[in-house]
Amino acid sequence: MAVKRAEMFYAHLEALLARMVPRSASQYLLQVAAGEVAPGEWGQLHDSVSILFVSLDLAAAQQVGRDPTLLVQELNHVFSVLDTCLEDAPECYKVETICNIYVVSAGVPQPTKHHAQALAALACRLALELQALRWLSGAAVGWKMGAHCGSVFAGKQGGGCTEA
Repeated sequence: MAVKRAEMFYAHLEALLARMVPRSASQYLLQVAAGEVAPGEWGQLHDSVSILFVSLDLAAAQQVGRDPTLLVQELNHVFSVLDTCLEDAPECYKVETICNIYVVSAGVPQPTKHHAQALAALACRLALELQALRWLSGAAVGWKMGAHCGSVFAGKQGGGCTEA
């Protein structure tokens, strides 16, 4: 019974990691957990990648005295729309959302020769979707977009502290 529970837990852990981090990162984490490799500094220089940054203007979404949970709900809605666009772009990977910033990469963690083209196509699709979006107040969702093409170092920084 205990073995079966452990196998079920491990399968659940694999599925959870697959939704959170790139395949290469999840494989590494599972190898560390199994004692197959020693934990260490994890990072790598990638010579040819593209990164897209989308920044949402929150001024129209925020109102004096407004419940902050409504703002989080609105951001969740906008980011969910962007995530849907990303589903049709297999060469691109959602890196993270930080407050009102949405970050996507192409060429990392999986190298691809046409990373810039893949990210540019996604940027055009995101722009079309963003132009049509409105905050609950009815105001248009304001946004800025920028990109980087070239080399980047990617990995985990800091000590053993977990993120909240």
